[in-house]
Amino acid sequence: MPLPILLLTTLSLAAEPPPFISDELGLTLTLPPNAEMVRRAGDGGMSTFLFRDGGKTPMWSLRIDSTPTRATGTDACLREVLESRVHPDHLPETLDPVHLNLAGRQAAVLWLPVPASEDREALLGWMVAPQALDRCLVVSAVTIPEAPPELLATLDGVFASVQLLDLTAGSTALAQDFTSGEQVLNLLTEERLRSLVGSSTTVRIRNPTASDHGELGYGTIQVTEAPKSDLQTGSGSASDSDETGLLVTTHLRLVEDADTQTYIDRVQRCWVSWDLTEETWIDSATRRQGDHRSSTSEVGVREPPSTSLPRGQLLVVREDGTHGIRSSDTLVPESPWLPRALRWHVWDAIEPAAHPRAAWNTWDDTTASPRVTIRRDRWQGPLVCWSWAGLDGLPTELGYASDGRWQRAHRPGGTVIEHSDRDTINTAWGKAGLRLR
Repeated sequence: MPLPILLLTTLSLAAEPPPFISDELGLTLTLPPNAEMVRRAGDGGMSTFLFRDGGKTPMWSLRIDSTPTRATGTDACLREVLESRVHPDHLPETLDPVHLNLAGRQAAVLWLPVPASEDREALLGWMVAPQALDRCLVVSAVTIPEAPPELLATLDGVFASVQLLDLTAGSTALAQDFTSGEQVLNLLTEERLRSLVGSSTTVRIRNPTASDHGELGYGTIQVTEAPKSDLQTGSGSASDSDETGLLVTTHLRLVEDADTQTYIDRVQRCWVSWDLTEETWIDSATRRQGDHRSSTSEVGVREPPSTSLPRGQLLVVREDGTHGIRSSDTLVPESPWLPRALRWHVWDAIEPAAHPRAAWNTWDDTTASPRVTIRRDRWQGPLVCWSWAGLDGLPTELGYASDGRWQRAHRPGGTVIEHSDRDTINTAWGKAGLRLR
C-alpha cells in the first residue's frame, strides 16, 4: 500500500550527502549539494529521476534514466542518445567527448551550448554509459546562463562519481552486503526477538523546516507476542494457526490536507514467526474528509520453503473498497528476506558493530504496483545508520540511542519521524488546529 504522497515528494539532500542508489536504473552517484528530487522512477509510469538545484535561485537540473539501445560502443551510444534528444540545429557533426573509466567500463561526457535567449546560452551536459541487456545509462544536466563557471566542475564531478551496479564490482559488493544481512537475521534468535516484546513507542511525524506548523502525522508502534490467528481481515482471521510469533502493530494518523481537515488513518499489523520463515501482514488505510470515507487494504502472506516451493512464496492481496477493485500477486521471496515486522526493529536486538553494512530483499510498501525492493543499511559510527529502500534512491538517516534502540528517522526533504509522547503531540496538534483520532 503506497505511503501518502506527503511523505514521498519534495525530497532534498543536505550538503555532502550519502550516495544516491537506484537498483531500478542500475547505478549509484553523488548528487550536488542542495539537490532536490522532483520526480522519482515509477511516478506517472516514468522510469526517470529528475533533480534540481534546491537553492534560492536554481542553477541546474539533472535527469537520470536508462534507455534501450542498438548502438555498439560508448561513442555510438552517445550519438544515438543525442540524435533522439537534441535538436539537429544544436548537434555538431563531429562529437569530441571526454571519456571516463567507470571501474572498467567506459563512459562518454559531452557539453553542448544551446541558445537560451537572443544573446545568451545555456549548457547541456550528457554522460552515457553502456549497460547490460542492450541498455544505456543516460545522465544529463542543464545549467542556466547565469550559472558560475565552477558549477561545471561540480556537475562533472557528478558524472565521474557514477558507478554501475551491473558491473562485477557492484554485484560483488551487493553479494557481500546480502551475506552480512543473512548473518544479521541469523543473530535474531527467538530469545532476542522476545526481548522486543512489550516495546511501545509514540511517534511524531513532522517537518521542522516547513513554513507552517509542519505537523505531518503521529502514531504508535507496539510489539507483542501473539498467535497468527490474531490478525483479522474484513472477512475474518487471516489464518487459523495458533502458532505464536512477534506482532508489530502500527497506528498512524497522517495529515493529507490540513485546510480541508483530510486525514489518512493507517493500521499495520505485521506478524512473523520466531524463526523468521513465515510472516503475515494486514495494512489498512482509511481516508477521512468530513463524513466521507474511503478505504484500501493489503494482506500479505509469506509461506516457508517446502519441497514444492524451495524458496517459499509470497501472496499479496490488495483491495480498494471505494472502487470495488481487488487484485492478487504471487511472488518468490529471495534470500535474505527482511520481514515487515522488523523494518524498524532489525537493529534493536543486536550489536551492529560487526555488521557495518547489510542488505536484504524486502516488500516495498511505497508503490502502487506490488514489488520487491532491496534495502541497504550502512552504519556511520555507533549511533547513525543510513538506509536505502524503495524507488527513492535517497537514504533515510536512522538515529539510535546509547541503548541501541531506534529513536529518530530523518527523511530527505526534512521529514522527521521521532519518538515522542502524547502530551507533546496533543499540544502541537492543538496549536496547528488539527484533529486527533
